Amino acid sequence: MPAKVVEKIVEVPAESKKDQGIIALLKELESEQFEKRKNKDSFGVEDAQNDVHPSIVTLGIQMNKGIIRGATARTMAMLACLRRVIDDYETPRDQTLIRHLPTSRYLSHQISFLTSARPMTGAMLPPAMGNSIRWLKTEISRINPDLSDDLAKRHLIDRIDAFIHEKFTAADAVIADIAQDYIDVEGSVVVTYSKSSIVQQVLLRAKELRKTFRVIVVDNRVTLEGRNLVHTLVEEDIEVEYVHTYALDHVLQDATVCLLGAQSVLADGSVCARAGTALTAAMAKRMNLPVIVCAEMVKFSDRVNIDQIVMNELGDPDALIPENWDTRFPEPGHLKGWQEQPNTMAVSLMYDVTPAELISSIICEHGSTCPTDVPGVTAIAAKRE
Repeated sequence: MPAKVVEKIVEVPAESKKDQGIIALLKELESEQFEKRKNKDSFGVEDAQNDVHPSIVTLGIQMNKGIIRGATARTMAMLACLRRVIDDYETPRDQTLIRHLPTSRYLSHQISFLTSARPMTGAMLPPAMGNSIRWLKTEISRINPDLSDDLAKRHLIDRIDAFIHEKFTAADAVIADIAQDYIDVEGSVVVTYSKSSIVQQVLLRAKELRKTFRVIVVDNRVTLEGRNLVHTLVEEDIEVEYVHTYALDHVLQDATVCLLGAQSVLADGSVCARAGTALTAAMAKRMNLPVIVCAEMVKFSDRVNIDQIVMNELGDPDALIPENWDTRFPEPGHLKGWQEQPNTMAVSLMYDVTPAELISSIICEHGSTCPTDVPGVTAIAAKRE
């Protein structure tokens, strides 16, 4: 006798229905960053431990308010501040610098304050900053214990200066020399997104070599960082066109190469960068343009992001959806009052992840590599250090 099948309809609560999938992830992201974002205007000295160095406090406030932007700028500023922290450091009595500085809470308090300055999910810094801190801790552990504190501090300061020169100054120069080969002597049209310091250096290097080319800077309405790049290129007498993402399909018809920067290069060859980079890369790939990413090795990470939400940062949604689309007209925009609408959520993600299959080549100071070879390049670079 066949078993009797009993159908039972289970009513799913409304809360469970609306908190599933991507909406649930976005709400979790928002809740994790809510405290930091709502206190953004008041973030400052009161959030720091008593032993946090004044230069670290200043840097944290500048990072929190978006005064210092970009992975390279933040990392170099952090290293400069840690240089001052070490210079002003005084070893407690009956202790040595090599044993006390890396193991005590003093150094961790400096790092924790910088971590709390940015509302990213997870208690960790971006790869460039994290890799630099791990390098510094290793250098401290390698100091000869017989050295006096003054000599030990001088050694660390010299090593920080050498690290900045090797990993950023010299690395950027090598990357610029390699990447400028993608710009022809005459007639190239380079597309780039927002502003990347290394892409800017590539363009300036091509100009030094007397190449004649045109640059199309694609930007988004939230940060408008591309305007800074446009200003620099105009000063250098480089022909430049400035557009927003909605005109991307049109301007790519004349382009010959797409140059992009990165906040980090992940272990699977994908690239985390300013939101809009993935869209630019996808459109360029569809037009059969070479998509070239420029990034220093210090930005390479052993992590992998399975989506574009985890480890992201939320921006101001009001900047993403202005109430008045054109300030010349007094009429409110169609989205005025969206905050009061039920089941409505506006999300302004600051970063996105560009899949490896959209990227033609990644250029670092060790040369040009395919995205699939990133783990090998990272392993070889680690052995050299």
